[in-house]
Amino acid sequence: MALVSTAVSEAKTKLEQAEAETQWQVGQAKAQDALQLASDGLVSARRANDAETKLSALEVVVKAQMYLGELFAANLAATDELAMIKRSGDTKSEAKALQLLSEVQTARGDNVGAADNLQKAMALHKDANNKVGQAKALELLAKAKLAANKPNDALASAQDAVKLFAELGDREGETSATRTVNIVFAAKNQLDKAPGRPEALQALKDLSTAIDERDTQRWTGAMEELNRTGAYTQKDVDSIVSSALEKDRVASATFLEDQGIVVKGSGAPEFQMKEGNRTTQYLNFRFGGLGYGPRFRCLTAYKGMVPDKETTLHAMGCLQVSEQAEDWETELQWHPGVLDGMLQSNTAFSL
Repeated sequence: MALVSTAVSEAKTKLEQAEAETQWQVGQAKAQDALQLASDGLVSARRANDAETKLSALEVVVKAQMYLGELFAANLAATDELAMIKRSGDTKSEAKALQLLSEVQTARGDNVGAADNLQKAMALHKDANNKVGQAKALELLAKAKLAANKPNDALASAQDAVKLFAELGDREGETSATRTVNIVFAAKNQLDKAPGRPEALQALKDLSTAIDERDTQRWTGAMEELNRTGAYTQKDVDSIVSSALEKDRVASATFLEDQGIVVKGSGAPEFQMKEGNRTTQYLNFRFGGLGYGPRFRCLTAYKGMVPDKETTLHAMGCLQVSEQAEDWETELQWHPGVLDGMLQSNTAFSL
């Protein structure tokens, strides 16, 4: 089983790389690799009856599918494995599988189902005197309750999780659960009671200073601190941004947009995208010797730029099956006209 454990470990590493990747295509490829490795490892672990490796592989399979947006497949994988685990009578593995399934259910919006499975996991952990498992289940239960719009129940579970993590001496778990407590207080509009509010207020001050001084590094640090504590609301950030825009709208808007914050009516130059005239476009093709019929006129070209700044020129092509196409044509996975339109776009942008 050493080879299987190594493969599962490699799959976990690839998934972590995918989650940290900023380019979707690269992250997607890594997640697919992780999914394949973990799926193979899951089958081998089942055959060898290695419960620990099986659960590790299942976790990667489920989370890779969630990363790829395949929530139905993730739910199916967790549900099927849970059914097999129940038949084996392995209550420790059953509790972990229930928690994993609850994460998928929360992602799918099934907060009631998630809470129900977490309650079952809690009972199993309690019977086994597994306090670590209980603490983790409590934190997940708090998140599920909050998503189900039951903030009071969520707060009780989160605070219990903090106490249990502290009792275990698990500093990382205690910090994570405390963040959940902060988030619940924010949802209840009771941030004055949030334990992380002082740190969040300092981060908000740093955020304001970052905008005033156009300091990207301070902005990044302040946002990271806010996310770490969770003891703030979007209204807090909006207030900081509004105040900065009142002082110097154009300069502040430019800085904010560099940080990925879109400011409407900022006074900064706006990128303008214009749709090309399709009739003129295909007439130009005809004059050049390419007479495309109705079903091959699938391209609409767009050009955009910041006014008077040619270096910002961008182009985009939208491809769709012709309105004159018959019903059977719309069912084709790759319509010939659309495929040809990909080649047409290279010429259309230069017209």
